[in-house]
Amino acid sequence: MRASAICYALKKMKITRKKKEFRYRERNREERIQYYQTLRNLIKAHGSKSLVCIDESGFEEFHACVYAWSKKGRKVYGERQGKRGKRENLVAGRRKGNKDLIAPMVFTVRFNAESFEGWLALYLLPSLTIPSILIMDNAPIHRKTAIRLLVEEAGHQIIFLPKYSPDLNDIEHDFSALKRAKMYASPGTSLDEVIRAYCA
Repeated sequence: MRASAICYALKKMKITRKKKEFRYRERNREERIQYYQTLRNLIKAHGSKSLVCIDESGFEEFHACVYAWSKKGRKVYGERQGKRGKRENLVAGRRKGNKDLIAPMVFTVRFNAESFEGWLALYLLPSLTIPSILIMDNAPIHRKTAIRLLVEEAGHQIIFLPKYSPDLNDIEHDFSALKRAKMYASPGTSLDEVIRAYCA
């Protein structure tokens, strides 16, 4: 059977070729179930609007667009920077069901545990207008004891995601959208400008 016949049959069955969404093999099913149960109980007690997802993500200065249009059979060429530019780190929060980012901040210097805790104490926590439940991953810069102390002293709660489960953090979708917007933005567009346009 020819490949074209197989493709035609799959198309008739509405089966299409898609890009894979990768997941970590190391993730633990029991830990994820326990997380869902804990989250469900918190939502019952405080409502879904109390949830605030937090994370940080790195952005390269030069990010070439890898897609373009051309006639069938013709290659498409583009240009990209040979030298690696500066790397910026965006840290932000996002309330469940709300597109606006909370206390977004761009760091152009090395981002570490002290940087994260300083941002948390000085910018994010004062921005929360209602008692909230903060959700974040187990990154090495997230020192659980110090973070829990800061959060609880401010009148909020903290819940950490299961290991290898970034898919459970809603703010990851925002970071993906921002990286895509940065990739398609005009040359010279700053990350700050991309964030403002996204939150507008």
